[in-house]
Amino acid sequence: MFKNIGSNLHKFGAKVALKTVEYAPQLMFAAGVVTFGVTIVMAVKAAPKINDILEEHEESIKVLHNEKETDETYTDEEYTKDIRKVYKNTIIRVVRVGAPVAAVGGVSIGLFGGSEYIVFRRLGKVSAKYIALDKTFQAYRERVRNEEGEEKDRHYMFGTRLEKESVPVLDEEGNSEEKEVEREVGDPNGYFYTWCAETSGSYYGIELYDDVTLSNKEKEVAKILDRNGFATDNDILGVLGMYKEIKKNGTYGMLYGVNATKNTGNTFKFDIQKIWVPDYTKGQGSTLKYQIRWNREKL
Repeated sequence: MFKNIGSNLHKFGAKVALKTVEYAPQLMFAAGVVTFGVTIVMAVKAAPKINDILEEHEESIKVLHNEKETDETYTDEEYTKDIRKVYKNTIIRVVRVGAPVAAVGGVSIGLFGGSEYIVFRRLGKVSAKYIALDKTFQAYRERVRNEEGEEKDRHYMFGTRLEKESVPVLDEEGNSEEKEVEREVGDPNGYFYTWCAETSGSYYGIELYDDVTLSNKEKEVAKILDRNGFATDNDILGVLGMYKEIKKNGTYGMLYGVNATKNTGNTFKFDIQKIWVPDYTKGQGSTLKYQIRWNREKL
């Protein structure tokens, strides 16, 4: 029985320790808020006491000064010695009253700073792991493209597949017949492109401006559809100013101008998700990034 109790207590203690480590920033911040409140209360209580001490100090200085003016036997050495005693006594009394306030205030600042330090340290580790993982994944994709081609890379990345389809064609004599062809189907653009300062020169970094910019980019893509009847992925990435992505990807994905009418022309819309991520360049605050994709109809 007692062994089970000891084992259960050990497990409970381990869980508490793990949760404490996991939620350390939140706990430290909460403790910082509490100690900051205590600091304010202590400061309010200590202020009148310190004021009284300073008033007594001024009164003692006046007494000594008057004695120096009226008593001829009171030497300069004695006056200087007494003044030093008054200042020393005042400093000691002020420190005794104010030291606890300063100590609790220091603890509060330390807790706030510690909570922020832990958060940024964890974010830094996650960021480093993400960068390493992304580099590894991109290297893997490059090997797939080199060894097995663009089609295999799209298949692994986006889950595309080849399906056979019968289409009407004309034979040499001009008669219509059915011919079976292979067509790649699936959603190759389930993947979001990240539009931000690191990937595009047309990104401003101000949400209002960037929203307007993307709206204008949609109109530019629509003009390409009107002019050509289709647009490739690289056409759209070029409009977005994402030239590094163009170098990484083939000219895949043709869009028909299926929404065109005689009166309105083509319409085109991005599927946009906004994300706020920590700004590692400044060490504080967040920066806005756009995750963008678009629907296709493939040739």
